[in-house]
Amino acid sequence: MLNDFWRFFSQEAAPQLAHRAATMRQLFEYLDKLADPLIIVETGSLRTKNNWAGDGQSTILFDRYAQQRTGCLVHTVDLDPAASRQCRALVSDRVQVHTGDAIAWLHHFAQRGADPATSWCFYLDAYDVDWQNPYPAAAHHLQELVALSPLLQADSLVVVDDSPKQPRGKGFLIADYAQAIGATTLFHDYQLGITGLR
Repeated sequence: MLNDFWRFFSQEAAPQLAHRAATMRQLFEYLDKLADPLIIVETGSLRTKNNWAGDGQSTILFDRYAQQRTGCLVHTVDLDPAASRQCRALVSDRVQVHTGDAIAWLHHFAQRGADPATSWCFYLDAYDVDWQNPYPAAAHHLQELVALSPLLQADSLVVVDDSPKQPRGKGFLIADYAQAIGATTLFHDYQLGITGLR
């Protein structure tokens, strides 16, 4: 079944993903190795249809991937109700669309606890980065990581969009934290992907 996803990714998505193509491929290659059931949690939902190079269409990619895996679900949360409505109209029932502040929503979501058998991917993209002053976005995404931390397993993948090394993007505080605790950087190009945060 995953062959259908990889055909879509290679033939349709990747050629349009520009600077995200390589790291999104690495993300899904890593997810292929995780056990079922897999839950993908995304902050910052799809807002514009077919804006592949601009925002990466991650919600669409996660939806297509989830449809190919038994028991895989996607949760996506956005502060803007209009974005939530737009997103809901473009995805399958494998995606549960929520409206609210990402930090608060993650905190409440994580209070439910996690079955140790569940695999997790967290894709953090809820706060637009100001490249001249990336600190507010970076601080927000570090707070998202703290909020979701009760769900982290050793093999959980945390990805932060818009996180090049230079100029520093919205994942730089998480990158610094990951380095300090000896977590594993799976990739760090335009996007940052880390495992071992627990």
